[in-house]
Amino acid sequence: MTKQIDLELLLQNMLALPEQGKLPVPEDLRYLVETVVVPLLNGQTVPLSSLDYDRFDDADLNSLERYIDKTAGRNSGLWTLEANLIRLAPFCLSQPVFC
Repeated sequence: MTKQIDLELLLQNMLALPEQGKLPVPEDLRYLVETVVVPLLNGQTVPLSSLDYDRFDDADLNSLERYIDKTAGRNSGLWTLEANLIRLAPFCLSQPVFC
């Protein structure tokens, strides 16, 4: 059985991805995400002395870990798609086809 991909459908779905938006950041995690996570993702250094430790507590760190896991889980579908595309063998026709 030959696996085929509907390229038009794939393109439509890929173009729709940016419209889905980002996972909303809970208000209690906004400080950590904006002050720590985003700068680290952008390759910036975040000195521990620059943090306002009164703006978060231990429970927020656990919540941040769950939030990151949830965000990463949204991307697992893309990783699965990539793995499936890599496994597909090229499909060659023995004669020219006119559309």
